[in-house]
Amino acid sequence: SIAMTVGGSSGSSTTAAQQPARRCRRLLFVGNSLTYQPKELGGLPGAVARIAAAAVGEDWHCEAVTQGGADLLDLWEDFETRLLRGDGEVWDVIVLQVGQGSLEEESRFAMVEVLSHRYGPLLRERQPNCQVVLYQTWADLGKLPGEVALLHEAVEVYRTSLLVAGGPGEVLIARVGEAFRLVRECTQLGVPVDGGRLYPALFKDDSGHPSAFAGLLIAAVVVLVSVGVDEVCSHLPRPLGQILSAILPASWRTASTGYAGEVELGQPGWLDGKRTLPAGLMDDADEDLGALAKYPPGMRTEKRALGPGACDSLAAAATLASRTDAPGASDHSAQAHATRSDAAAAPAPALVPASAPRRWRAR
Repeated sequence: SIAMTVGGSSGSSTTAAQQPARRCRRLLFVGNSLTYQPKELGGLPGAVARIAAAAVGEDWHCEAVTQGGADLLDLWEDFETRLLRGDGEVWDVIVLQVGQGSLEEESRFAMVEVLSHRYGPLLRERQPNCQVVLYQTWADLGKLPGEVALLHEAVEVYRTSLLVAGGPGEVLIARVGEAFRLVRECTQLGVPVDGGRLYPALFKDDSGHPSAFAGLLIAAVVVLVSVGVDEVCSHLPRPLGQILSAILPASWRTASTGYAGEVELGQPGWLDGKRTLPAGLMDDADEDLGALAKYPPGMRTEKRALGPGACDSLAAAATLASRTDAPGASDHSAQAHATRSDAAAAPAPALVPASAPRRWRAR
């Protein structure tokens, strides 16, 4: 379980009395290593709390239910236990990691079932007023555009399933996969950067986990979607790219050269110059065992090597992905705030085999 709250100091009693109280929100994240990474930032919950404090001046208390390699079916019992605790916890936002979507009918069906007959009813019973954000992860390398479109359709089915179940009052989608695509292509960002250098910096290891650089992109999408792009922009004390740059470490671990782009000669390895790395980046001993580690040591990417516009690109990608209801749409209209009333007239979720037996029953 991860708990993270970021806020400013109270200062003197006189100063505190003169200042308006900072709004507090409570968030619960449910997911696997794509949620509890990158550890340098305290995982996704820690990165979200930092960005919310700096961008909108709010204190977000973030906790998590996570397990490596698990999906929402595996995490159901832990999630249920957490929500049924007798201390009356109230969550403003619950972030459910739903993966990238699935091209396999059986996998889609299983996710629809657990959302419809487990998560939806429990949320209706215990957290009826919370906002749910479905965290859609990025597509595997090599996916074709048509396949990516089907993945987005799958996540829309997940949203409809949760709403039809009468669950939370509002379900939004954090289209992180779309933000990754925008960084990779770089053509829509309006920032003079090289996507061929930025995109590989998003991956922490050869298993595709998010780096510290990616952690800020993911967290920015979650904050923008949850609060609303226009609302965030109206409170920004400085450009979002500058806020992200201030949080980003001077260097971070990335995947082996060539994993997500062209082989780059001369890039330092992660263990090269280990003693010069910033404090806090070497806390996880399991990641620094060299040949005995779970993942290859990988490379080290330095902020200065990506140029001054790197974090501006993250901010632009996060903003565009958060505004776009249908990825690839040209107008970048604001994301629809889907509600139970919207779902009432919607057809039953597609892509679910009608003859398949139910694996889950409503509580």
